[in-house]
Amino acid sequence: MPWASAWANKIPDAAARAGALLAVSRAHERARTPNSWDRADRYAVLAQRAARRETDPTQRARALTYVAYRMTELSPARQAQALREASSQVRLVRSPNVRDNLLADLTGAVARYDLAMGRRMAGEISSEGLKNLASARVNLTEVSQTTLTSRSKERITALAAAAAPYDARALPVLLQLPGQPEVLKAVGDTLPRIYPSARPAIETSQLERMWTFAQAAPAGPYRDQLQSRLARLMVLKDLWRGRDWGKQLSWQGGRIQVGAFLNDVLQSRRSNLGIGALQDTARSDVGTAYAQALTLPPAARAEALLLLAGQILG
Repeated sequence: MPWASAWANKIPDAAARAGALLAVSRAHERARTPNSWDRADRYAVLAQRAARRETDPTQRARALTYVAYRMTELSPARQAQALREASSQVRLVRSPNVRDNLLADLTGAVARYDLAMGRRMAGEISSEGLKNLASARVNLTEVSQTTLTSRSKERITALAAAAAPYDARALPVLLQLPGQPEVLKAVGDTLPRIYPSARPAIETSQLERMWTFAQAAPAGPYRDQLQSRLARLMVLKDLWRGRDWGKQLSWQGGRIQVGAFLNDVLQSRRSNLGIGALQDTARSDVGTAYAQALTLPPAARAEALLLLAGQILG
């Protein structure tokens, strides 16, 4: 920590120095020593000073935006001034695209301090996609500040559902709500695109949690659609577990979707690995195919063994 703190101050580029000092600030906060908050606050202030020295307007606005976000996490006494300074610099940026991106980032920080101001700032964004993203961040901030009660549940559901397509942080909120159709649809909206060559983007534990949530929900088309998507995402993680989930679907169309997707994934992986010959060998001599699979590089070896196992078990 002392070495990192000293080195951060020596970085010649002002915006980069501000970023390094913010990293040091967060590290001091995590240390949880008797003086950790004071040190974290001091390095956040140093980061702000470094950001002000940046001569490029866009880089200065970006650095001050990061500083403002940090101040809302750390120092209520400094956050109002930091947010005002950052927003004034962001509005000076000439490129509309860059300005909209920075306003979307800044909106998340402003909403922590003042929800109404955050909504006004989101309204200044000209790009529809970025405006929706900024509004999602404001929604999630409001959700985090609202106690979940029977009276507030409808409001929280609406806010989280509106945020879901733009910000995956809505998911934990949604999974605390009853499995009504609008909630099931919103959970589905947080999921990534599904195609045979996609890299698994969601951890197994998260998929399991969503699967359990969907299973407990009342029967209906939104539950069927969500379970089909979850089973196909599990296929990307674990071919045969995903197939098992697909077989559990009550909706025949979903079972067909999962089965077809499993075949597409198998075909994609066979093509990528070039192991068609290996699988042909396994039809007559499993031992030889297994020995050949062990000679492959580690990642290809794991994929080949899974495909061979599926071929044998199937």
